[in-house]
Order: sequence, then C-alpha cells, then structure tokens
Amino acid sequence: MSAPSSRSTQLTRSLHSTAHSTARTTRATGIALAAVGLVLVANGAWYAPLMFSISPDTKLSQYGGELPFQLFQTIHLCALVALAVVVSRLGHLRGRTGRSLPPWVPVVLMAVTILQAATVYAQAFVVPHLAAVAPHVLDIESIDLFAISMMVIWSAFSLAVVAIAVIGAIRRVIPVVAAIVIALGALSMPMLGPAGALLIGAGLAYWALTRILRRTAPDETEAEPTTAPARVAAQA
Repeated sequence: MSAPSSRSTQLTRSLHSTAHSTARTTRATGIALAAVGLVLVANGAWYAPLMFSISPDTKLSQYGGELPFQLFQTIHLCALVALAVVVSRLGHLRGRTGRSLPPWVPVVLMAVTILQAATVYAQAFVVPHLAAVAPHVLDIESIDLFAISMMVIWSAFSLAVVAIAVIGAIRRVIPVVAAIVIALGALSMPMLGPAGALLIGAGLAYWALTRILRRTAPDETEAEPTTAPARVAAQA
C-alpha cells in the first residue's frame, strides 16, 4: 500500500506545482495586459479632446512639434512596446471551453504591434524634429512612399487586431464585449487616433480584469488540482 500511496503523493505534488506555475504565469500576463490597457485608456483620454479641438486647417508642422503631441506619442510608444512583450504569452491563455488562441496569433500580433510601434516612434521623435528644422517637409500634400508605408502598417495593425478579436471571441478566450470594443478601437484608430487607442485599451483592460485575473484567483487555483490525485489513490 505504501508504493501506490507514494505515487499518489508525488502526483499530487506534481499537479499542484504545475497548477501553481500555470496560474502564476496566467496571472502575470493578466496584470501586464491590464496595465497596458489602462495606460492606453488614460493616454487616449487626456489627449483625444486636445486632438479634436485642433482645427482641420491646422498643419502637422504647427502641432507636431508641441509638447502634448510628443508626450502622447511617447507614452503610446511605451505602451505598444510593452504590449509586444505581453502578447507573446497570449498563447498560454485558455477560454471557458478550454480552447486557446491559434499558435500564429501571438506571432502575428507581435509583428504588427512592433510595426505599429515603429510608426509611433516616427511621430514621437521624427515629426517634432522635422517641425523644428524643416516644417515644410511635414506639410507636403503629395503622398510619397513613406506615407504609403505608414498607412499600410496602420491598416495591417487594424485588420490583424480585428481578426484576432473575432477569433478570441469565437474560442471564448476573449469576452465578447471586450472583443467588440477592441475591434471598434482598431477600426477607428487610423481616423480617430487617441480615441481608437482608448477603446483598444478599454477592451484589453476589461478582458484582463474580468476574465484572466478572475479565473486565476487564489481560491480557484488552490482547489483545482486535488481531484485527479484523489481518483488515482482510490483506484490504487
């Protein structure tokens, strides 16, 4: 009787250790995702009214060198870099039905987020510099290769985020409400800028706070792994 009991004890410890490790990883991902989302919300909330107050006749060279524009873009850049790191862990998350996101989702989302961060870097540092030394460059109305590349990246980011939000909702990994808000933010970001970022951040924060962190509460993670070893011991 001692051998089966010993195996049962070892299995119990192994399952407890695996469960705790998974819960810690999931909880860390949820906390990081919530933090990124809340930063996007706060950053979009303070700058969106300023952006919408700018006259349509105002040129980029006039407001691109101002501190609010540069501050918003810099914070947005930091949030995107953090998001690019966090999304590498999304493949470990499981929905209510036990399904997870497809393996390609973290890779694609990381790639488009890095590309999006590159465009924000240009707006945070290149645009203010040009506004100071060569403002006429920013006011050229013709669409050149640089402008086309920026628009392609914005479109790719928006479409990828929308597609992933839909897939996440179908697989029950992302709450439907969060997926809708994220998709609306991604679609509106090329036109509304900070307002779109605000919506994406709200969706990410809602997802993390209501699904990821709630499912990794200490009382839940403690109770789950004990049932399987009990069955093994009974059978032994």
